[in-house]
Amino acid sequence: MIVANHCPDQETLTRLRNEVNSGDNRGLEWPNVVVNSHYQAFEKEIPESSFTIFSVNTDGLVTLTTKDRDVRFCRETICVVNPFEHFSFSIRDSLPVNIMNVHLGFDTYNEILSNILSDDEKLLDNPTGRRAPYLFDNRLFFNEPLFRSKLLSYQSDSGDEYLLELMDVMGGLIGKNKKSAMRIPSQKSATRAELFKRVAMGRDIIFSQYSDPSLTVDVLSREVLMSKFHFIRVFRQAFGFTPHKLLQQVRVRKALEYIGSGEMTIADVADKVGFQEANSLYPLIRGRRFQFN
Repeated sequence: MIVANHCPDQETLTRLRNEVNSGDNRGLEWPNVVVNSHYQAFEKEIPESSFTIFSVNTDGLVTLTTKDRDVRFCRETICVVNPFEHFSFSIRDSLPVNIMNVHLGFDTYNEILSNILSDDEKLLDNPTGRRAPYLFDNRLFFNEPLFRSKLLSYQSDSGDEYLLELMDVMGGLIGKNKKSAMRIPSQKSATRAELFKRVAMGRDIIFSQYSDPSLTVDVLSREVLMSKFHFIRVFRQAFGFTPHKLLQQVRVRKALEYIGSGEMTIADVADKVGFQEANSLYPLIRGRRFQFN
């Protein structure tokens, strides 16, 4: 496992590939690498991604842009990118942002996936076999304390030990998605998968755009191409609460973080997290506890 404190130059990033053909003299194979860096103004493009997990360890936002949409992630969220995707990511902040990105070489990624998705019997029969890749329909997950500690354990663990920690994180994220998808009642697995894909996209939008006061359930349902009440119903089935409730919880959680810093007024905090009026925030910040799935 390579550990670096800065991102490679753009020319190197452009050459990175999951698989390099024998006749490709310019291609570089993605290594297993952790990049833990600090940037205030930064932008890079990755034409062909490895499997990647991004996390942020300070205040600040990172924007990831793909052909489909932009997502923003912060200290509370993990951002996942599938192999073979084309994306760019950028930081524009008043202070340096600590961003950590973990990239897995394609062989390592496939081996970890096989261990997550196969039972012991299959692994004994075919220890080096590849499975069809698991593709994440959603980008963002709540960065639970356990996930955060495992992602940061590269500082003390050996390379193989750290890969085991990453396997736990990946298994946890895949397990959460499968559990949420199975809560959606449908006679057809393809229909269930499509419904989960859409409500998971809606959750990504909430995590990414919670600070936009114009973000409503009506807007979310249009973005994911579902009727409003169909979206609300399936979202609640998958995640255990309505999209409005999740949006409110995310806004309040961020508000409490800003209030705790002691550097902003309640009115400024309310505006920063997407409440149109400070009075909307007051009754929500007392004795609140949060549970994200």
